[in-house]
Amino acid sequence: MVASITFDTTKFTSRLNLLQQSVSKAAGTTALKSLGYTLTKEELPKAVKGQTGKYGGYRDPVSFTQRAFFYSVNKDVLQIRVNDNAPKGIAPAKYLFPVTQNPGSGEKAGQSRSTILPTKFAGYLKQKGYITGSTYPSPNLNSPLLKKTPQNNIRPADYRQIIFGLSRTISPNTGKTKKYNAGFARQNIFSIGMDQQGGKITPGIYRVKAKNNLEMLFKYLPAPPAVPISFAYEDFLRDRAAALFFKKYKKAISRRIDRL
Repeated sequence: MVASITFDTTKFTSRLNLLQQSVSKAAGTTALKSLGYTLTKEELPKAVKGQTGKYGGYRDPVSFTQRAFFYSVNKDVLQIRVNDNAPKGIAPAKYLFPVTQNPGSGEKAGQSRSTILPTKFAGYLKQKGYITGSTYPSPNLNSPLLKKTPQNNIRPADYRQIIFGLSRTISPNTGKTKKYNAGFARQNIFSIGMDQQGGKITPGIYRVKAKNNLEMLFKYLPAPPAVPISFAYEDFLRDRAAALFFKKYKKAISRRIDRL
C-alpha cells in the first residue's frame, strides 16, 4: 500500500505574502528618506552652484541658499520644498522664485518670468513716497559710485549711503539740501519720480557730482524687469530621483531581509 501525504502550503505562502508586503513597504519608506536626504543635502547644493550644467544653477549662491532645500516623507510620498521661512530676511522660497523653474509649469531654463518680489530697498522707497505702484528701482551697474560685490551686486553699504542721502534731501531742488557727511552721501542725492520727469530727466535716483553734472545711481522702471529662469528645479529632481531611487530601494530591501 502506498500512503499519500498532502501538505498544504497556503498558510505559509500567505504569511510570506504579508511578509513581502511588510518588507516592501518599510523598505520603500527607508529608500525615500535616503533619497530625500541625498537630494537636499548633497545633490541640490552642488547642482545650484554655477550655471553651466545641464540644469543651470544660481550665480555664486551663498551657503544659506545652498542649504535652503528640505524634504519630508509621508507614507510613499517624498516631498521636497524650498525654505519659506527667514526671520531676519527674505526667505529663499521668495527670492529664488523668479529664477527657478516652477514645478508643473512646463517652464525651461533661460525662459523669462517677471519677478514679483520687491527688494527691501524698493520697499523703503515706496514707504517714504519716492515711488508708487509697481515702480521698480533698477541699479546703474555702470556707475563708478556703486561698488559691486564679487557677485556683481550692490553693496549694502551703498544702499545705506543712498538712503542716508535721500533722508537729507528736502526736495529735488538740490539747493535746499541740508549739510551732512558720510561717504558719497556728502554730495546731494535726490529722487526724480515717475510723475516728476517733465521730459527732461529720466526718473531715478541721482547724485550731483558738480553743477549741471548728475550721476544716475538707480533708474526707475514702470514695473519689475523680467529675469531668466536659471535653474531647472523640477527637471533636475525628476531625473536624479529616477537615477537614484532603485539602488536605494534595493539596498533597503536587502537590509530589511537581513534583519528577519
